[in-house]
Amino acid sequence: MKMAAGKIQGRVLVVDDDADMLDLLTAELESRSYLVDKTNSLTTMKTLVRQHSYDAILLDLVIGPDNALEVLPYLAREAAFTKVVIMTAYGSVPLAVEATHKGASDFILKGDSVTSLVDRFLLHIPDESATQDSSMEELYQDIGLVGRSEAFREVLDMIARIRNTDANVLILGESGTGKELVARAIHRSSARGKERFVALNCAAIPETLLESELFGYTKGAFTDARSNRKGIFESCSDGTLLLDEIGELPLNLQAKILRVLQEHEVTPLGSTQSVKVNTRIIAATHRDLEEETLLGRFREDLYFRLNIIPIYLPSLRERKDDIEALTRSFIERFNKRYDKAIRFPSRDILARLEAYDWRGNIRELQNAIERAVVLSQDNVLHIEDILARKNRQRDNAGAGSPHESGEFETNYAAAKEAFERAFLLRLMGLARGSISEAARLSGRYRSDIYRLLAKYGIDAQQYKQEP
Repeated sequence: MKMAAGKIQGRVLVVDDDADMLDLLTAELESRSYLVDKTNSLTTMKTLVRQHSYDAILLDLVIGPDNALEVLPYLAREAAFTKVVIMTAYGSVPLAVEATHKGASDFILKGDSVTSLVDRFLLHIPDESATQDSSMEELYQDIGLVGRSEAFREVLDMIARIRNTDANVLILGESGTGKELVARAIHRSSARGKERFVALNCAAIPETLLESELFGYTKGAFTDARSNRKGIFESCSDGTLLLDEIGELPLNLQAKILRVLQEHEVTPLGSTQSVKVNTRIIAATHRDLEEETLLGRFREDLYFRLNIIPIYLPSLRERKDDIEALTRSFIERFNKRYDKAIRFPSRDILARLEAYDWRGNIRELQNAIERAVVLSQDNVLHIEDILARKNRQRDNAGAGSPHESGEFETNYAAAKEAFERAFLLRLMGLARGSISEAARLSGRYRSDIYRLLAKYGIDAQQYKQEP
């Protein structure tokens, strides 16, 4: 929105050591009738702040050898009523997020509309995207993102803030918290929303097949390669690829993913020719990747590349206020699926749900509601169907057969899950936490073991024994 010529809208200080960016921002702000001072030095910035009263300061995150984080306490003291907007180049957003926690008013990626942000701060002009709030809410509900707790609203707010950027996103959180749903929301709300979205679980595909799935192959690259085949990176170019459970990615493939992020090209197996791709990467994991890098199990350079925009998904235990809305949403969904008319549960049952420790998070709640809907014969949800496993000794891997213990699970899906979990707990104990040994003992792929561990929220590390 152009400002009226001659009418000063506010005074802005621009601090950037990139001369071209400094001139560009200055010219753009002046064209919108802001009075602009500029400098490429933090020392000069401090002098100007003492001399003038600024409405806003646009501050580059890195000024030469200096980090803008270091001057935020100074600005908070000397320019307490000034809006400080951190500007960051590609790759520095985690620091910018930290800056907002230390007092910056906002952060923005270079290339985005900095002047629109200034307008919003100084002239109280609504963000144009605010008019899309209702459509965003519809998008979230359509995808399945339900909830209004403070912890969950922070996630939705972050999705809204990054929808006009193409930065890499790392979604963190326990298994079952809805990482794929958030990735879909990011994709659907972005400019790539009409292009292809692919979710690939890195733990669910054998290592021998994962590389060909990602990068494709040429005819004759290996025994069964009877024709050329595009990999996922190429087939969803211009779209978005979710690398779920990226913490399980083998180190050799981590190096190749890093090259894709750096060069925006892939080389199919059996080929010497690279293919340019324009695929946005969203990664997700339940692991602490920072710790994994310290242990040498995850490349530090890849971690920093992926962790441009970190989004932490709270567990269901951290958002108990959302259980009612989630339960209502699941009942509506499964009523349609199974052609039922299940009524919403009483306040007493909701209280039981809110008090329950949902170790499997939203996925466990969803499965519990589906089970209760299927089993109900009177259009009422019964707590014994919802929490069918609540009183069972699920962690007792050495328990006898259902007949010996006097229990018998008649629901096949629940019985299968109970067996899988008990089997996995016993297996990991025998293997002393070694994924490779567990795979050898069970005759399964390592990726199968990883998938089951993630499914049941079991940490293999707790079984490892000191030599």
